[in-house]
Amino acid sequence: MTVSYSINGKSIKPEELSGIQITKKDYIDYMENVKQSVSNSFREQEMEEQHSGVRIS
Repeated sequence: MTVSYSINGKSIKPEELSGIQITKKDYIDYMENVKQSVSNSFREQEMEEQHSGVRIS
C-alpha cells in the first residue's frame, strides 16, 4: 500500500505534514467536497442500475 499527500494538488513529503496548519474552514470545505463526491457516486450507481434493469437492495 502506498500513501501520498498533497495540498491544493501539490505533492508534499510526509515529514512536511508537521508544519501544516489546517483551519476549521479548510476542514469543512474538505468534508463538503468528500460528501459531494460520495453523493455523486451514489447517484451514478443508481442511474446505472436503473438503465441496466438491476436493482440491488
